[in-house]
Amino acid sequence: MIRIRPTTESGLNHSDYAIDMPGNINPNRPRAKKIATTIDGGVAISIWRKRVEGAVATQTFLLHPDKYVVFKTIVYHAENFEWLVYSDNNRYVCVLDITSDEKRTVHGNPEYHNVGVEFVVVREL
Repeated sequence: MIRIRPTTESGLNHSDYAIDMPGNINPNRPRAKKIATTIDGGVAISIWRKRVEGAVATQTFLLHPDKYVVFKTIVYHAENFEWLVYSDNNRYVCVLDITSDEKRTVHGNPEYHNVGVEFVVVREL
């Protein structure tokens, strides 16, 4: 289960800006490293510890019209761009972006939306 909530710093009401969606995200990015050739022709390799900051995870959700309205208010909020994202036992501060948005008819309701979402991890909590 993916849970999206406002950060404490934002001061936003959790009951107005909260949404739960099925699935999970597993943001991952390659280990940061730098490889350079030395003056004598050797190789110097620098490796840093593995981190998830800057990692991108994408997911597609089929959203009920009511959830879609809440999700759009989160993604297109005028002042708050960072959101708490809970996925399994992991907690992240993420920036969310809609990458695709298509209307779908489900159970006779033409207002459902198939939404592609990109989660960019700012930091892991």
